[in-house]
Amino acid sequence: MKKLRILALAAVAMIAICAQAGEKGYFGVRAAFNATTSTKLTQISGWGPGASVGGIYHYNISKPVYAQFGLSFDYNTIKIDGENDNKYNRQKYDGHLDIIGLRLPIDIGFNLYQNSKVCLSAYTGPELFFNFSVKRNYDVTYNSSTTHESGKLTGSGMDIAWMLGVGVDIMHNWHVHVEGAYGLSDLGETDAMAIGKKSHFKRAEISVGLGYNF
Repeated sequence: MKKLRILALAAVAMIAICAQAGEKGYFGVRAAFNATTSTKLTQISGWGPGASVGGIYHYNISKPVYAQFGLSFDYNTIKIDGENDNKYNRQKYDGHLDIIGLRLPIDIGFNLYQNSKVCLSAYTGPELFFNFSVKRNYDVTYNSSTTHESGKLTGSGMDIAWMLGVGVDIMHNWHVHVEGAYGLSDLGETDAMAIGKKSHFKRAEISVGLGYNF
């Protein structure tokens, strides 16, 4: 996680340097609907709704190539629903995980098509997630007895994903995008959902958003 923190500091420094060259870049605001799930424990995890709001800085490296940095406040959920796969310790889960934090995407993009009214672009890069709170909130049924589980998941407070997105700018100012992110590190761990093992979650996310460029 030390390397991730160094990368985050480097990204902030890059934003500050790029912002000094105002004629080559601009700021924008973004809001998005998110759907988040886990690529681990897939037998009990599913897509949960969420939302994010924040801003970006867009820096033109050359005519078709650009860098884009963002910072947004996120509230996301992961649905928890189903049975674990341990035949000696069958448990049924019903509820969700709550995730609150900040997202820092660091992207390189390419303008695929551009005229005076419309610009279509594709972009990719790492996303850092600073998780202020990752909590479980679900019922567990075992041997016909149901209990409610709540509280924080154990984690480093940060995870990283790789993102791919497509965006459209209309008349420069108005913006729409679709993005997908795949987790490269664990989001957090909870008590054993199988005998003698810790259970880990890893983020996957799809976002559809709107924005305005200044």
